[in-house]
Amino acid sequence: MDRGMLLDLAFLILLVGLAALGAWRGAIPSGSGLLAMIAGYAGAIVAASLGAGWVAETLVVSPWIAPAIAGTIGFAVAYLVASAAGDVAVAWDRARVELGGRGAVDRGFGGLFGLARGALLVVLLAIGTSWLDAARDLGVVEGLSGVPETDGSSVARASGDLVEAAVSTALADAGPAAEVAARITARPGRTLGSMQGLLEDERFSGLFEDAMVWTLIQNGSIDYAMNRASVRSIVNDPEMRGRFADLGLVGEAAREDPAAFREAISGVLAEVGPRVARLHQDEELKALATDPEIVELVQAGDTLALMGHPRIQRIVARLSSDL
Repeated sequence: MDRGMLLDLAFLILLVGLAALGAWRGAIPSGSGLLAMIAGYAGAIVAASLGAGWVAETLVVSPWIAPAIAGTIGFAVAYLVASAAGDVAVAWDRARVELGGRGAVDRGFGGLFGLARGALLVVLLAIGTSWLDAARDLGVVEGLSGVPETDGSSVARASGDLVEAAVSTALADAGPAAEVAARITARPGRTLGSMQGLLEDERFSGLFEDAMVWTLIQNGSIDYAMNRASVRSIVNDPEMRGRFADLGLVGEAAREDPAAFREAISGVLAEVGPRVARLHQDEELKALATDPEIVELVQAGDTLALMGHPRIQRIVARLSSDL
């Protein structure tokens, strides 16, 4: 049995255990725990949508991962507050049970609430495990060799789909950046790996060095720009198309179909090309090439440190505000 299946088995045991615990504790204690979990998730969504900018600025982290950090903080605060409020109801229920005991209906609802609470907890743990898995694979944190691979876990995939949909909805007004943030939050290993591979690929850097591409885009000549060799080298490469799809910049159909990828990228360039072209002429962006600290990070392949660098963040924030 591989680690992904073992992880699914552990989640199943947790789910059954919490359902049994809910039946033993009764409806009100289990229900208060469920409400605390729901409040935590609601707090996470609100914090991710409203507090990501503050987190990025205060903690000096990349705008791409700020929603995940803000959501974690929001979850913790909302969960603790709701749990404290639920303690009042639990104390009342304890006094009631001492007088009359628990009936079958009480325990039945307790089991259902425990099952629902377990499902929410499993989603949280699956996403947390995905982040630990990503931290290990990207070499950000040492000593995580025992963390199971989440790629083979059906529960982790389903949890990622759920969280991605929630974050995308919460950040719906953020434009293309919302899809990238949602992918990073829900599937950090795959998404950050694709981002790192994209940034380190010579074809991607060659695209930005091709001044003619951006001149054509700025003049509205998208078809001519798409026929440049620097663009075709990306369009015709399955690995590059896959990286764009992993980031949510193009649809899944474009992963395997060069024509669909070309059409999707053409639409994106027509919309954001002029803004990116202005950044291409930006003096601060040009100065990055001579910044010793930036050059050292690029040579070391430290993508996460680059994403968190203040100068990179200013440029990303400027681009995101235009999208």
